[in-house]
Amino acid sequence: MTSVPQDGDQRPYWFVGAAFGGTNDQTERFVRDGIWEAFVDGDSPYEERVKSMQPGDRIAIKAATAQKLKQPPFEYPQEKHISMMHIKAIGTVSRNLGDGRRVEVDWTPGYHQRVWYFYPVYQPTVSEVWPSSGKRPWATDALIRFTFENEDQDYDRFLHDNGIKSDSWSESIQHDQSNDVMVPAELSIPCEVCEAEIGDRCCSTNRVTGNRTPISNYLHGERHQRVLTVKCPEEGCPGEIGRNCFGEYKNESIHKGRIMAYRASSNPWDDFIRRAQNYLSTGRLEEEEINYKLEVGRQLAAVRDALHADPPVLHDWQDDLKKALRGENNLIDWRARSVFNQWLDEHPDDERPDDALGVIMSLWGPPTQHLATRFHLLSSHLMDLPLSSAARTNLVSILLMGLNAEEYPPYRLTLFDWAYEQTGYPRPKQGTDAEMYEYALEFLDRFIEEATQRGLALRHRLDAQSVVWALKGGRDNPPGLPDIQTLADNLLLPVPFLEEITTLLSEKKQVIFQGPPGTGKTYVARALAKHLAGSEERVTFVQFHPSYAYEDFAQGFRPVELSGGQAGFELRDGPLLRAAERAGDEQDADHFLIIDEINRANLGKVLGELYFLLEYRKEKIRLQYSDKEFSLPENLYIIGTMNTADRSIALVDLALRRRFSFVEFDTGTEPVKGLLRRWFNANGLSHMEWVADIVDRANEKLADGRPEDRHAAVGPSYFMKPGLTEERARRIWKYDVRPYIEERLYGQNERLGEFDFNKLRSGGTGTNAEQLDGAGSVDEDGGEGDAPA
Repeated sequence: MTSVPQDGDQRPYWFVGAAFGGTNDQTERFVRDGIWEAFVDGDSPYEERVKSMQPGDRIAIKAATAQKLKQPPFEYPQEKHISMMHIKAIGTVSRNLGDGRRVEVDWTPGYHQRVWYFYPVYQPTVSEVWPSSGKRPWATDALIRFTFENEDQDYDRFLHDNGIKSDSWSESIQHDQSNDVMVPAELSIPCEVCEAEIGDRCCSTNRVTGNRTPISNYLHGERHQRVLTVKCPEEGCPGEIGRNCFGEYKNESIHKGRIMAYRASSNPWDDFIRRAQNYLSTGRLEEEEINYKLEVGRQLAAVRDALHADPPVLHDWQDDLKKALRGENNLIDWRARSVFNQWLDEHPDDERPDDALGVIMSLWGPPTQHLATRFHLLSSHLMDLPLSSAARTNLVSILLMGLNAEEYPPYRLTLFDWAYEQTGYPRPKQGTDAEMYEYALEFLDRFIEEATQRGLALRHRLDAQSVVWALKGGRDNPPGLPDIQTLADNLLLPVPFLEEITTLLSEKKQVIFQGPPGTGKTYVARALAKHLAGSEERVTFVQFHPSYAYEDFAQGFRPVELSGGQAGFELRDGPLLRAAERAGDEQDADHFLIIDEINRANLGKVLGELYFLLEYRKEKIRLQYSDKEFSLPENLYIIGTMNTADRSIALVDLALRRRFSFVEFDTGTEPVKGLLRRWFNANGLSHMEWVADIVDRANEKLADGRPEDRHAAVGPSYFMKPGLTEERARRIWKYDVRPYIEERLYGQNERLGEFDFNKLRSGGTGTNAEQLDGAGSVDEDGGEGDAPA
């Protein structure tokens, strides 16, 4: 609850979390030691609140949750989740240490835990509760008396308060048959200024309270950013409902004409946990995220147990540790792993405090050792190594999995930055490696708490971290991502054809689409990559050309202006390394690099040592301009396109062919052969199918019965134009296709007559080439144009 100005000497009551430093319930220790602590290290989003606590303030340790109870102390449907707050201890603040972390408390001895039901359930770790405040002052006062004066809770008043019930239980969904739109019932939205209710129902029975605007006017199958606003009913208050009423809705998915609208609450945790529920409902969490992480934890634990045995088992401990860190899923940043392995090799293992063995044994020290101490022992030894703070924190977090993978899950800076943004969780100020990790653990604990309050059970931090990882990778099937059948329908290609390409990518990691121009190679490559990646942001596109070089594609020095206006050079990564870095940062998601016109560049010069990496993905090499080792991530897939008709382009060498699978886009065989006809039928142009006959006849003549000439064909995309007319088809043939044919038949002028548009249309008989574009030709708009000279 937000703090508000108060008159006189009135002070707030404090409801604080039972967890300490992001670990387990510490109520017993707090009471025994006469303290309450929020954090030990790192920045706290509640620091200012803790500093504002004063001696004499009443304080209670609470733990909020939501459960289905078989026998609640009141009548209510058992299938509903009941919001509860467990009051574990109460006391009075005796001293504030002023660090924003700790206060001393005189706890009430012999206090027995009590459970509060319904509104309000305070979710933040530190909640500041003022008497007679909030949307229902009587409920706030009742909670204070229940907690600190041992007063019983009046269940009936809560059960019969209409607004309370709608806020406390999972919202029901009612279906309005009038326009087939799903709308949430019993929504109650507070004013952002004074917290007064703006109507009991924002959207119900297809109308907006206050102006009776039909909801169908605002639902059009797109993300809503509307201008509708509803003013606060409180006299003199300038507030309104956020941006607007329907601006509180997003993530619509359209399926068979039905729009499913999901409420995006002003609390971003609602949407985040809804996505988490969607992912968990797939049943893939264990297989995709948990099992391999637990296996890494078990391997590390085996090394730990060997080192702490009596006597220690030191044989091959470094090799065993490297093997545990290697894994198939690349939990650890590959650059950090390489640096760490080198550090292990360069340090003796005689158990001195400063050597590798001593540091690792201390990291895996006794359970009573504080997390910040564990971090410092290793991080301080890695400070001089070429590792960023984020990479060091990632490395140490993986090693801590050897203690308990469920309590110490992997850390990735980009992952948690994304999660903070998605949930509105305060970003931490830059701190030590330990502080950043502890802050991330606090976030995971908050995620578990928020999920529990919404009826979603997460067993431990590893569950929470794994769900966040999956959501960032888009594996909760976000709206708008087509399935393979929908993609096939959009591309007018058969599902088996696309599945075959997907299989080739899975097996070899890189494929090339080859064929004549106009066969849709680039279009299919981009659409398929976006589909498989789940996001256009995971697709990198680059086009090769004769002047393209290694420095453009991989890495090279580029001119820059230095301080003082001096010219200099800067080492910059090209699209390959940038795509590899993004794939490495998001290892549970597939990333794609599309190389258009791959055979137009001098591939030997452009790829250089990358030839090796294309075949040996798990190996590492040093790049030409860098001392760091580099490898291609397993989740980076490459799709190239290659024009086979241009005789000025050299064929790719056998070394490259061995590293790619080649997919033919052949106009003489399906699915490309019938693509133009399918496109005409799908776009209401079935009366133009005769154009497909012209293209087929021209391609037969270009091949002239020789299979090796199939690459000289005319592709269907020349004529895949919305609203195609006969006049436009003639113009395309004259100005786009005919010059291409003349180039293919250079020196064979006697054959050009075979490619007369009218003659091809009539099946081989008709006007000659000179009559192809005779006087009085019609332009696209239906007017007559001058005959060409």
